[in-house]
Amino acid sequence: MPPIEAILLPTAFSPNGDGQNDVFRAQASGTITDYYLVVYNRWGQMVFETTDLNAGWDGMFNGQQQEMGVYVYYARYTFAGDNEDLLRGNVTLLR
Repeated sequence: MPPIEAILLPTAFSPNGDGQNDVFRAQASGTITDYYLVVYNRWGQMVFETTDLNAGWDGMFNGQQQEMGVYVYYARYTFAGDNEDLLRGNVTLLR
């Protein structure tokens, strides 16, 4: 049986500096060969983007802490030997 490949993104994070759940980032099991994550605020303004699976959003944009609320994310990724897949959802920023 082949290993299970999965990508998970949290539904909430709290960038308050306590060292727990401070960054919104993907967790993946399996080998990802292509990755793109973008986060938008409620006005449709892009507040974060990355192609690095290990990078995550710390709740900042242009040097400013973003307000508590719901943000929309879009992730595009490819597991080794597989087709591109998309994941869309919401994440809640808590302070």
